[in-house]
Amino acid sequence: VTMTDAAPTGVEAYCQLIRELSPDDIADYERMVQLVEDLGLFPYREEDRKVFPERLQGRCGQGVGLWQYPVQFASYLQLLHKLKVRSYLEIGVASGGTFLTTVEFIRAHACPDSGKFRAVGVDPAPPGTVCYMDEGVTRGKSLYQDGFREWLAREKQQGADTTFIQNFSYKLPTVLPWEEADKVTPESRSFFDLVLIDGDHGYAECLEDFRMFKDRANVLVFHDVVNVQCPGCVQAWQEVVDTDPDFEYFEFSQQYDSVEDGPHLGIGVCVRKSFLGGQDL
Repeated sequence: VTMTDAAPTGVEAYCQLIRELSPDDIADYERMVQLVEDLGLFPYREEDRKVFPERLQGRCGQGVGLWQYPVQFASYLQLLHKLKVRSYLEIGVASGGTFLTTVEFIRAHACPDSGKFRAVGVDPAPPGTVCYMDEGVTRGKSLYQDGFREWLAREKQQGADTTFIQNFSYKLPTVLPWEEADKVTPESRSFFDLVLIDGDHGYAECLEDFRMFKDRANVLVFHDVVNVQCPGCVQAWQEVVDTDPDFEYFEFSQQYDSVEDGPHLGIGVCVRKSFLGGQDL
């Protein structure tokens, strides 16, 4: 067996799971839930693992470190597959699991021209670190940093238009090429088809990230939209849904019956009506 015949290992093996999905796999909700479980889940502290059902706690602190409920994120990926996007910004990358998974999935299955796909991740912590506070930096080194940095290095080596920016989201207008709002086009480097807002979880900060990209994105996504532990995210999401008529809204907030003290996590998606073009999702 030659090296080229050998099965992929490490982070590349997880990427292969994503790339090898068939259209039938993506259309199969249970298959997609299994994929997310197989990629590995984020919580590495005992108190955080308790928000997952007992059968999934062995997947926590493993793999790429997705801080997602598989039953929610599977539906989200299925929606992305229907939307088709050419560029992606993630605010709040942490371990890198959601960024890596989303980039690999879109490029393989949801981008009209994968060779021109562009992705930017922004976080104040170093790549793959679970938190920019000291404890998170220390723990992250033993969990996710090596894999995520390996993936970023491979992206660079292969010439992918993938960038990690170590900074706060409010600094993006000084970091990205930033045209005035009335001059922004879908080809602008400060415009993204898809933006995930998962940085500072305060109410004002969530809304500020949304407003920053409201006219610079076709799809904006909030995380923790039903999370009892993140009232600011819940409030910001609900306010946008109640007051902004420019979007169609989708919420993925499925819960596990065996988990108490919820609800937990939740994904809220704002799709610009003009981007849908009459498509029925």
